[in-house]
Amino acid sequence: MIYKVDFLATEKHFFDHSVPIFKKLPEDYRGTFFVGSAIYGHAKRHLNEKYLKTTTKYPLESSREYVLVNAVGDLRKAGPKHVIYMEHGVGLSYGNLNPSYCDSSGSRKHVKMFLCPNSYVFERVNRNFPTIAKKTVGIPYMDKYANRIFKVNKKNPTIVISFHWDCKGNNNFTRSAYNHYRNFIPKLKKEFPRLIGHGHPRILAELDVATYKPFDIPVIRNFSDVVEKADLYMVDNSSTLFEFAFTNKPVVVMNCPYYNKKMKVNYRFWEYADIGVNVEPTHLQGIIDGIYEALEDSEEQQFKRKKAVEATFTFLDGKCTDRAVDALKKLLTFR
Repeated sequence: MIYKVDFLATEKHFFDHSVPIFKKLPEDYRGTFFVGSAIYGHAKRHLNEKYLKTTTKYPLESSREYVLVNAVGDLRKAGPKHVIYMEHGVGLSYGNLNPSYCDSSGSRKHVKMFLCPNSYVFERVNRNFPTIAKKTVGIPYMDKYANRIFKVNKKNPTIVISFHWDCKGNNNFTRSAYNHYRNFIPKLKKEFPRLIGHGHPRILAELDVATYKPFDIPVIRNFSDVVEKADLYMVDNSSTLFEFAFTNKPVVVMNCPYYNKKMKVNYRFWEYADIGVNVEPTHLQGIIDGIYEALEDSEEQQFKRKKAVEATFTFLDGKCTDRAVDALKKLLTFR
């Protein structure tokens, strides 16, 4: 007997991380992919409409018992289902048991299976839920970039600057560094004419109106386009820092006074912060020098990046989607 599994994603980046699994699942296992109405247009560009359905009614209205989600908000919206939970990134956590992050117990206690991106997340989940099924599968979203060779234009680089949304109420590590860098951005545009703006979906509209558009800085909305177009990526705190570095292109790590350097809570803070050149919002020239240093991409910096990527991505072979599909098939097949 085979159970079909529904998928639920209410935000674009949630959808992007889970759709590779849905597309590779055999037809016998595919249910409906429920999406928020705001991202339906994005979803139908990546998935046949016959599988898609918009929903605004929660708990999720579906006759199927299993649903895969990759965000805590969607986990709650799934309702009393057998939930399969997968992170929508590398699984950063902040040591404060906030339900949004993998250190949490809370609402995740009803999960039927965890699909973990790496051993870091597996260990933290296992600490709270030793009896719940879990499997380290990697990050399916990154499979399309595995084994690709990207060239970096050092002479006339396309640089993408990005910021996380200002997530208050957890701890200062989840805050955005945007306000500390916003006055430098127009000046960076003069130094690097091919500067492009990006940001977490929850802050990008604000960034566009306040800074990008007024200074004729074009915007890239999809991270997949960032990967394809950027020679260098600079960001404050995001899984995308590690995802871009996965391509073996240089990154710049933007720090700010919110980030306490005496505390260690995850890869970004501070075990593998050396994945790229670190800059501080103290003066413009220091930021510019940091960008040029990153573009030079010394052997030492390449070694640090490789070490950080290998730690963050347990699997680099492009077969993460296959692992996730295999885990789902075993869960959903009853003999």
